[in-house]
Amino acid sequence: MGDFFDVEKCFKDISAELLPRTLFSLSPIAIVQLLETSEGGYTNVEIRAFREAALGAGARRVFFPASESALSSAEIVGHRFEELPNA
Repeated sequence: MGDFFDVEKCFKDISAELLPRTLFSLSPIAIVQLLETSEGGYTNVEIRAFREAALGAGARRVFFPASESALSSAEIVGHRFEELPNA
């Protein structure tokens, strides 16, 4: 993961760029797809750190797809993916 605060800032910057805030806008839902797995996969601590960074950046919910290939837009919008078992 590297530096937690750098990851959180990255989430904030992406959110600000893609979803400009208005007075009545809902907080976004984050879908964090961890494509490059470390040996043995990600630990619960690493997944929790990504979740906390996304929540700290303003997400109201965070999902972690289990797919090792990039999801299509239709899969993301339709929430047609399985979540990581330890997320």
